[in-house]
Amino acid sequence: MRQTKQKRLTIGEVFARRLRDVREQKQLTQAQLSELLAELGVSIHRATIAKIENGGTRAENISVRDLLAFAAALNVAPLHMICPFEDDVLLAITRTVAAVPSQARGWIRGNNTLRPEDDAQFFYTHIPRVEFDLLLEQARRTPGGPRPLASLYVERHSSTEED
Repeated sequence: MRQTKQKRLTIGEVFARRLRDVREQKQLTQAQLSELLAELGVSIHRATIAKIENGGTRAENISVRDLLAFAAALNVAPLHMICPFEDDVLLAITRTVAAVPSQARGWIRGNNTLRPEDDAQFFYTHIPRVEFDLLLEQARRTPGGPRPLASLYVERHSSTEED
């Protein structure tokens, strides 16, 4: 039986598609979106929005500032502007690292490592204690009991909070 290779989408490709889709759902022209961005203090011309929506280099090189500005102007979480909703594709994080979109969304949210081989202890050490506690509580409510999150959280957080 022959296996089919999953399609890989870059973050720029996803962003270009989502930008156009959300803008059209909100019934905004590119010029109107440019005006909304200007109200937020970000100058992005209508022609630049057209280039981004067409994909290619401009979409691939979107800055974090511009991503956040577009998300704010459109009232959409930045995560959902760069990560596909469907899991039948792979999201190319880099040229050599790709993930199923649900795994990538969890990683961006700080809920899980990107890859199974990543150091989970290190990963969970670098999230705020209050967020870790929420993850732990969610894990306790998950059928089958809590995952071993507590053992992954390094004690330095407890000691630094008491200082």
